[in-house]
Amino acid sequence: MNNSKIMSSHSWLEATDQNSLGCKADDYFRDVSYYIDLQNLYKIVDTCYYSEQMQNIPVLVQIMQEKVRKAFGGAEYLLQVWKKIKVWNVTFDYLLFIEEGSPDVLNIFFLLVDNKVVSKVKGFKDPQNIKSCLLHLNYLVIIYNDNKIVFYSNVTPEVNAYKPEIDLGSIEGLMSETYQCELPIKSVIPMNFYRVPDYSSYFQMIVAFETKDNLLDFNYLDVSQEPENLSKFIIRVSQARDLFPRPVGYSYDPIDQCSFRVMNKNFSGSNESLLYAIAKRNSGMVDIYFNMIFKQQIPEMHFTEVGMSDHTFYFRSLDDKYFSLKHQDISVLSFEQAEEIPERDNFNMSVIPLKISERYAKLFSSFHMIMVGTQTICFIAHQNFVSAFDLIAWRWVNHIQFESNITQLFFQKPLYQNDYKSCVFLESLAVYTDISKFIDRQDKIIEAEKNMTLPFAPVKYLEIGDTNDDSDAYLVLHDGLSRVVIFNEMQMIEHDTKLKDKYYLEIVQLQTPKSNRSDGYKLVVYCYFKFYLYNLTKTDKVIFTKIQDINVQNDQGHYLSEYHSAFSLDVANHIILFNKQDALILDLKQKKTSKAAEVNCQGFILFNRFINYALCLESTNSTQRGLKMIDTISLSQTNEIKMLLLKEEDIGAYTNIYFDSDISRICFMKSVQSIIVLPYLHTNINKFMGMGDLSEYIFHKVIDHKLIALRQKGELVTWDVANGKYLCSYELADHDYTNFTKFTLSKDRAIMFSNEDEKNYDDTQFFTSIQLATSFKGQIPVIEASTHSFKRFLLLDIIDSKTVKVMLDFVFPKFHEQKMFINEQTDRMIVQFEFQRIFIYKLKENYDNNNNNTLGSSALGGTTMQWELIRQITDYPYSFDNPNTVGKLEPFTIDFKLYIRYAKKNKRFLLKYSDTGEIHSIIPEDLLYINPNETQVQLMNRFKWIDCESFIFTDIEGYEKIVRIRDYSVIAYNYRPLFNEISGEEWREWPYYGLRCDLKQDILSRLKRMYQKYKTLYYLHGYRDHHSFYKELITVDQHNFEYYEHSFTFLHWSLMDQMKKKNIKLKQIQPDMIEFMIYNILPGGNTILHKLFESQDKVAKLFKTCHTSESIVYHIPFLQNFNQASPFDLSLELNQKDFKSVFSVLQYLGMYPIDHHSRAIKGSLHVMVEQEFPEFLEYLETRFIQTHVMEEMDEGQIENEIITSSVCMERSKVKQRMLNATPSEAKIRIQLLDIPGSYHYLDPDFIKVFKGLAQAETYEIFDNRAIKTMIDFNFPIVRNFLLMFLILPFTLFHISFVVYMNVIYEYRIVDEDYILANYIFAIFQLCMCAYFLFNEIRQIYNIGLQYLYSVWNYIDLLAPTGVAILHGFQFAQYNGVEIDVDLNRCVLAISTFLMWLKFLSSLRIFKQTGYLIRMIVEVIYDMGIFLFVLLITVAAFGDSFLRISWGNVEENQFTSSFVYAVLFAYSMILGGYDTSVFGEVAVPLVWIFWILCTILDMIVMLNLLIAIISSTFDRVNENQEQASYQEMASLISENHYLIPKKIRQDYAQMNVYLLTGQDLEKIKEFKDPMDERFNVLKERVNTLQKIFQDEVTQAELRQQKIIEKQSATESIFTAKLGEIKLMMLTTMPKETANIKLHKNQLVKTTLFHLREKDNDESKNWYCTGKNFANCRSGYGENEWRTVDDEKIFHCAQCKFDLCAFCSLYYTQTHIHELKEITFAELKVAEPAYTTWACNGRAFPSCTDERYSHEDPYEYLWADYENLTYFCNACVKINRVIKA
Repeated sequence: MNNSKIMSSHSWLEATDQNSLGCKADDYFRDVSYYIDLQNLYKIVDTCYYSEQMQNIPVLVQIMQEKVRKAFGGAEYLLQVWKKIKVWNVTFDYLLFIEEGSPDVLNIFFLLVDNKVVSKVKGFKDPQNIKSCLLHLNYLVIIYNDNKIVFYSNVTPEVNAYKPEIDLGSIEGLMSETYQCELPIKSVIPMNFYRVPDYSSYFQMIVAFETKDNLLDFNYLDVSQEPENLSKFIIRVSQARDLFPRPVGYSYDPIDQCSFRVMNKNFSGSNESLLYAIAKRNSGMVDIYFNMIFKQQIPEMHFTEVGMSDHTFYFRSLDDKYFSLKHQDISVLSFEQAEEIPERDNFNMSVIPLKISERYAKLFSSFHMIMVGTQTICFIAHQNFVSAFDLIAWRWVNHIQFESNITQLFFQKPLYQNDYKSCVFLESLAVYTDISKFIDRQDKIIEAEKNMTLPFAPVKYLEIGDTNDDSDAYLVLHDGLSRVVIFNEMQMIEHDTKLKDKYYLEIVQLQTPKSNRSDGYKLVVYCYFKFYLYNLTKTDKVIFTKIQDINVQNDQGHYLSEYHSAFSLDVANHIILFNKQDALILDLKQKKTSKAAEVNCQGFILFNRFINYALCLESTNSTQRGLKMIDTISLSQTNEIKMLLLKEEDIGAYTNIYFDSDISRICFMKSVQSIIVLPYLHTNINKFMGMGDLSEYIFHKVIDHKLIALRQKGELVTWDVANGKYLCSYELADHDYTNFTKFTLSKDRAIMFSNEDEKNYDDTQFFTSIQLATSFKGQIPVIEASTHSFKRFLLLDIIDSKTVKVMLDFVFPKFHEQKMFINEQTDRMIVQFEFQRIFIYKLKENYDNNNNNTLGSSALGGTTMQWELIRQITDYPYSFDNPNTVGKLEPFTIDFKLYIRYAKKNKRFLLKYSDTGEIHSIIPEDLLYINPNETQVQLMNRFKWIDCESFIFTDIEGYEKIVRIRDYSVIAYNYRPLFNEISGEEWREWPYYGLRCDLKQDILSRLKRMYQKYKTLYYLHGYRDHHSFYKELITVDQHNFEYYEHSFTFLHWSLMDQMKKKNIKLKQIQPDMIEFMIYNILPGGNTILHKLFESQDKVAKLFKTCHTSESIVYHIPFLQNFNQASPFDLSLELNQKDFKSVFSVLQYLGMYPIDHHSRAIKGSLHVMVEQEFPEFLEYLETRFIQTHVMEEMDEGQIENEIITSSVCMERSKVKQRMLNATPSEAKIRIQLLDIPGSYHYLDPDFIKVFKGLAQAETYEIFDNRAIKTMIDFNFPIVRNFLLMFLILPFTLFHISFVVYMNVIYEYRIVDEDYILANYIFAIFQLCMCAYFLFNEIRQIYNIGLQYLYSVWNYIDLLAPTGVAILHGFQFAQYNGVEIDVDLNRCVLAISTFLMWLKFLSSLRIFKQTGYLIRMIVEVIYDMGIFLFVLLITVAAFGDSFLRISWGNVEENQFTSSFVYAVLFAYSMILGGYDTSVFGEVAVPLVWIFWILCTILDMIVMLNLLIAIISSTFDRVNENQEQASYQEMASLISENHYLIPKKIRQDYAQMNVYLLTGQDLEKIKEFKDPMDERFNVLKERVNTLQKIFQDEVTQAELRQQKIIEKQSATESIFTAKLGEIKLMMLTTMPKETANIKLHKNQLVKTTLFHLREKDNDESKNWYCTGKNFANCRSGYGENEWRTVDDEKIFHCAQCKFDLCAFCSLYYTQTHIHELKEITFAELKVAEPAYTTWACNGRAFPSCTDERYSHEDPYEYLWADYENLTYFCNACVKINRVIKA
């Protein structure tokens, strides 16, 4: 079985650009979704529907399935009236059509009533030439191809009378009229217009003509008959809109295709009908019309086809591209707003009828997904069929036919089962449970096979469940009044709502965030404008009970109906209900309702507070339709509708959205075109499609992004890990494993053993004599004593989707407690038996394990494979074993050659050879060590062998490293972000690099783990290619292989895409949703920061949302993508010049730990340096960070202040390189500078960074500790080589030059000694010139144009050049060449000057003089502009002097030319002037100019120059240290090439960090840590004491206020309750009572009434019951008296007796008069008395402790006549009930 035809090419993984930013979420959506083509059931062929004013929508539907077609009598179309249509049209309530076989018969169907009569109209003219027809008011209108319109009157009444046949010639009073049009008729459209202001309607026909300019001319066509002469028609044609003629020179271009649509639009609350049109001409030019107005001729494009649906224009261009233009906004109805339809949408013009009718054609009643065995079936109900589509086989399985039409499919769980079953109930009320049993039936399912019958025809039905994997399944049906039927566990239970009002009943499930299943499901019941909350629970039976009345006032009249969904995030506060148009918000706190209009939600599922899915149509609020997510929080809190689009799709008439937790999919119907089945879009983990029962699979393996699983019977099943889709299955020959049992996994291979024992084997073949040895004769060895048998073992490996290889086939003992592991090379096996015995075996060399591809014969029959015991590993580290590790032994390398163990004695880890037990090496303590608070197994949980040569280890802080065991060097490092923050310290129980703890459906934690994994892959393992990344980021869940896991979710990817397109804003997304978004790693390694790099304001807002000014709220990943580009890099590549915005997030990045982002931003570091942002300098200060190890190293003597180290620093090496070996208690601080790599000479960013530093315009950057650290680390090296290669050689050169010029040059031809010396010095100096010029060439080659930016480089170049020239001149003179003296002396002077300047420049390398040289340069630079201004003033005075000087005779001129005049003025301001030579012309003016020159230039300008120099001096002097650092940075930048490459490679470790050490006692701000801690502790104690005192005071005040408020509340409550009591007492009949304590009848009343009666507001009352205290004589309860002379007060009628004392106190107790008598007399009078007892014993005292009653609303019982009152308690106890 192969399903590859529904596979996609994973275009969302294919990089369309360098950074994969072109990968789209929509492509992913298509890839992971199944599109079940419903056009294979019913194909919509055409529709004549063109106007939203028409209430009926005719649709021509072709039946595609033969079985369904047979059920309809073989009809080809769904309605049997259809054959092949020639002409058809719909006019409001009438459908008109002419069939091709009967052109002379016009069929008219009256749609307003439910009847099946079609009126056949005959007798009209020229039937072959009919173009269109319509029934308009009283007229039948027929339009002909020759542009004439014929009107027939009195036809409509005949049709309304349901006459089956109508002959126009026989209609009484029939009149006809023909109107011949001059222009071609393109369409006749009836419209219903609304009059304003009464909004009454009137009908009118609109005729669209084609003008001579090929424009559409819309006209109103009115037809009527003259009242006086009905046979005469009045036809009036009036133009509807102005025409805009074509430009001059337009050539004839007739319309060959046009389309018209009438749309209802809402403008400012009122509805209007607008006519849209589109027309294509022969040339391919297209015109667009809105409201009958010409809007646009589409420029510069030609089209072959055009069309129009309800909301969209469609265009097909000459190059077969399709475009869509929504006409929702009339102001911008222009082709410029059109969008190209992607080719992947498979759009063509034939689907336009489908798009027109999709909202109205409800061809299917319901559908759902279910697993039937190994099949994943989609059941689709339509008519009386349930069609079954197998998504795995990708075919229609069957079309199950029932006797009645199907109403609804629904789920049920059989009793005591967890599997869902598909059930159905029909229009006949028959119910069938588990219809999957009919899936192979070809005959019709009859009524007799039903399981039960519904007691009534349901008005509405709904399925109840939740989004959990094991959700209950209920179906609730009701009759619209009060009866309710509930299906559960395939049983039907009938209930009654027991509501008083039994009208307009509606029930909808109240969806809430996941809660306790035992609480049941909440349902909102709506009945007669009232809401109620019910609960549906199941214990031993289904209980449907009302919880509460929802008391809300509807003052605004917000009544909705037809609710389909409801949700609440807090049932105590609010409930939101949806119907198809609006949302109703029930505010339970404020007890009011509000409406959110035009939500247009058609279906809704709530997963949690933030995640939901809603199918929504477009509205005035949103032009997009499809799958959306509603901001439920905003809707609940502010009644504001905010929706996020997930996927724009067409929505049809069936709008339910359905989810299936069994297959982890949601489904909805796209129009009537297809059913879309897609994974949950908000999760990054979903189930593979159609996997079924996991116990059927032996094992699985992932190969090339495919999951391949082996079933027990030898079937290989393959799924695509990228989209979760089933691909294929393959039946393997000779691979039936039903006789084998899965034993264990060895990595990703399976070990199985035979169910049957193997014979003829004994222990001697597998164990040595040592293992089988005994201590005495007859003793049984422990191996033989342990129960075991010999089994045939197989090692299986999946090679590809069609091959399983039996890697090993051997016989071996099988003990009860046994583990077995085989290495990758299959030449070593480790077996662990009970009693902690571990043996290592090797495969005998005579066996070839490369050719055993199938399941061979039995071991006895042909297996020659044997294992040879190497040794028993007696020192195996059992303390390393973790029960959660499956299929491997962590201590062993993957080839089983080495294993690691821990030597407790010296607390070191060892590597040992497995075969011999010899020590391989001792692992340095710094690389692997046990912390005091962890166990060995916890350490091994963070350890993993990568290969035979290296391992990975993470310390308890999250710093991970790869160690090469050859030399125990750390070859890679990484900080694991969010370490211990996702699932706590999971490494204490779970192997961190193996099987981490199961996160189940915790999506946020899963995304965070993917973020951790990505950073590890990128920086630790060095992944860069796409395939390697996707292998880890698109993978299978570790714990449950039925799930595939991605590093992103479609939901958050889609939101990012929409944010990038500016369709949504960040503020529209809830902060908790943003937290999910930031951890998504999209294809190409891009994050949300990469997606938004073009919009820095969004990035800034994102960081602001995720941080406060001082802390991190949500940890934002800052990563490089597969192309090694960080978000900063992308912004800079875009040439964004707003660097401040780009780097504004540095203020937040400074809060993050080591290695969070530093390697990602390294490439942008030089730009930050160049821009010198204050935020950047503040950021650098935060990058000095300490790890836990550094904090512990707080004492010592600093020897080297700066060294290099990775984050996984080795303590011993740091001490060795940084600290003095002499022990010291001096306090130090070691910190790591989190700027990796850039400090190193060979780093690609090194030159850029130091070039930026050299060209810095301010000194602030050199006051930064990080910058100074980088300079201090590198300058000593460059300084040494400067001294070695430049400074010392030049010093020697310069000395020789000075000696030569002053001692030899002038005497070089005097005698032979001078001549010899001249040659020696000249040759030496020429060699030095060549050397220095060569170095300058090298420098130019290394630093390029940067060479030109430094003035010192010009001096360095010109100085040796000048020396070479002067020697060239002298050798030329030796050869007889005459050199001009002036030229020669100029060269000598300039060369000498430059040599001294170059010597001066050499002082730059010394810290003490470098800033002085910098000062000279700065002074010259600062005074440059001023000198230019000074030159202008000097030139002005000089030129003025020249003008006067030339007026004198030549002998009296004091200056003769312009240059000399300027020099004359310049010498004047320096005091070099002679006032006696001013000549004879205009001498006074000369003096005036002289005075002005001396004042302006000598006094003002020179003092300004001094001030400028002083300012520069002060600035440089104040920043002399910073100036020195800049000079050093400049020297590093210019002269790094001097350092040999070998030195540059070896002087420091690359791609790590600078480690700095500080002697804290030398820092002025240093304070002793103990004092600091004490002061901090003291301050905290004082603060806590103050806080505690304040809290106590505040608590007392709060308590007092609470008491006062409570008292006030109680008073108010008491008053209200009293008022209710008074009202009840007043309205109810008077209540009386008789009690045994009082003879008169008592009346129930209140103190309020007593006060009102007595007109006494201060009246209180006293309970008379307090006067009673049982018998006053003290007679006990069981005491009977017999004394004859004892007096008794007796009632003979009631047999009531009181003793003498009681008769005195209880005078008003008895209703009859008591007679005094002695007991002797009583015995005579009434012989029945033998003893007597006082009835006063039964008179209890009042139990109320109050003496006086003051509550005016308390009930009391009164005898108004005797002013006697009793409390309620006394009356209740002593009440006498009369018979």
